[in-house]
Amino acid sequence: MYQITIYWYNNTLSKFFIELHRILLNNILFDKSHTANLIIKILKEIDIGRKLLGITTDNIANMCFIENILQEKVLSKFNNNSIQHFYYSIHILNLDIEEGIKKVNKKNLE
Repeated sequence: MYQITIYWYNNTLSKFFIELHRILLNNILFDKSHTANLIIKILKEIDIGRKLLGITTDNIANMCFIENILQEKVLSKFNNNSIQHFYYSIHILNLDIEEGIKKVNKKNLE
């Protein structure tokens, strides 16, 4: 299950304040082999492919692979080459902590 959430900002209130907005589009069950195609379809439906600046995911291998495909598709479908990939830092920290706990537990068992 994945969530597609859109974040955007505007600074129409004044030049010194930026208003951040967020909307959850949907919780979607993706077939891992078609994730990039489904994301492209959603971007077309809501007409934001040219405005997309980044994608944020965990750092599992299939999401890294999907991100590369997504960058190519966003460039070819929307002529947008500004997309960046960001990783959830808390997910990376959690993986590191789990690995550390495993090492500590192994030492305690010896």
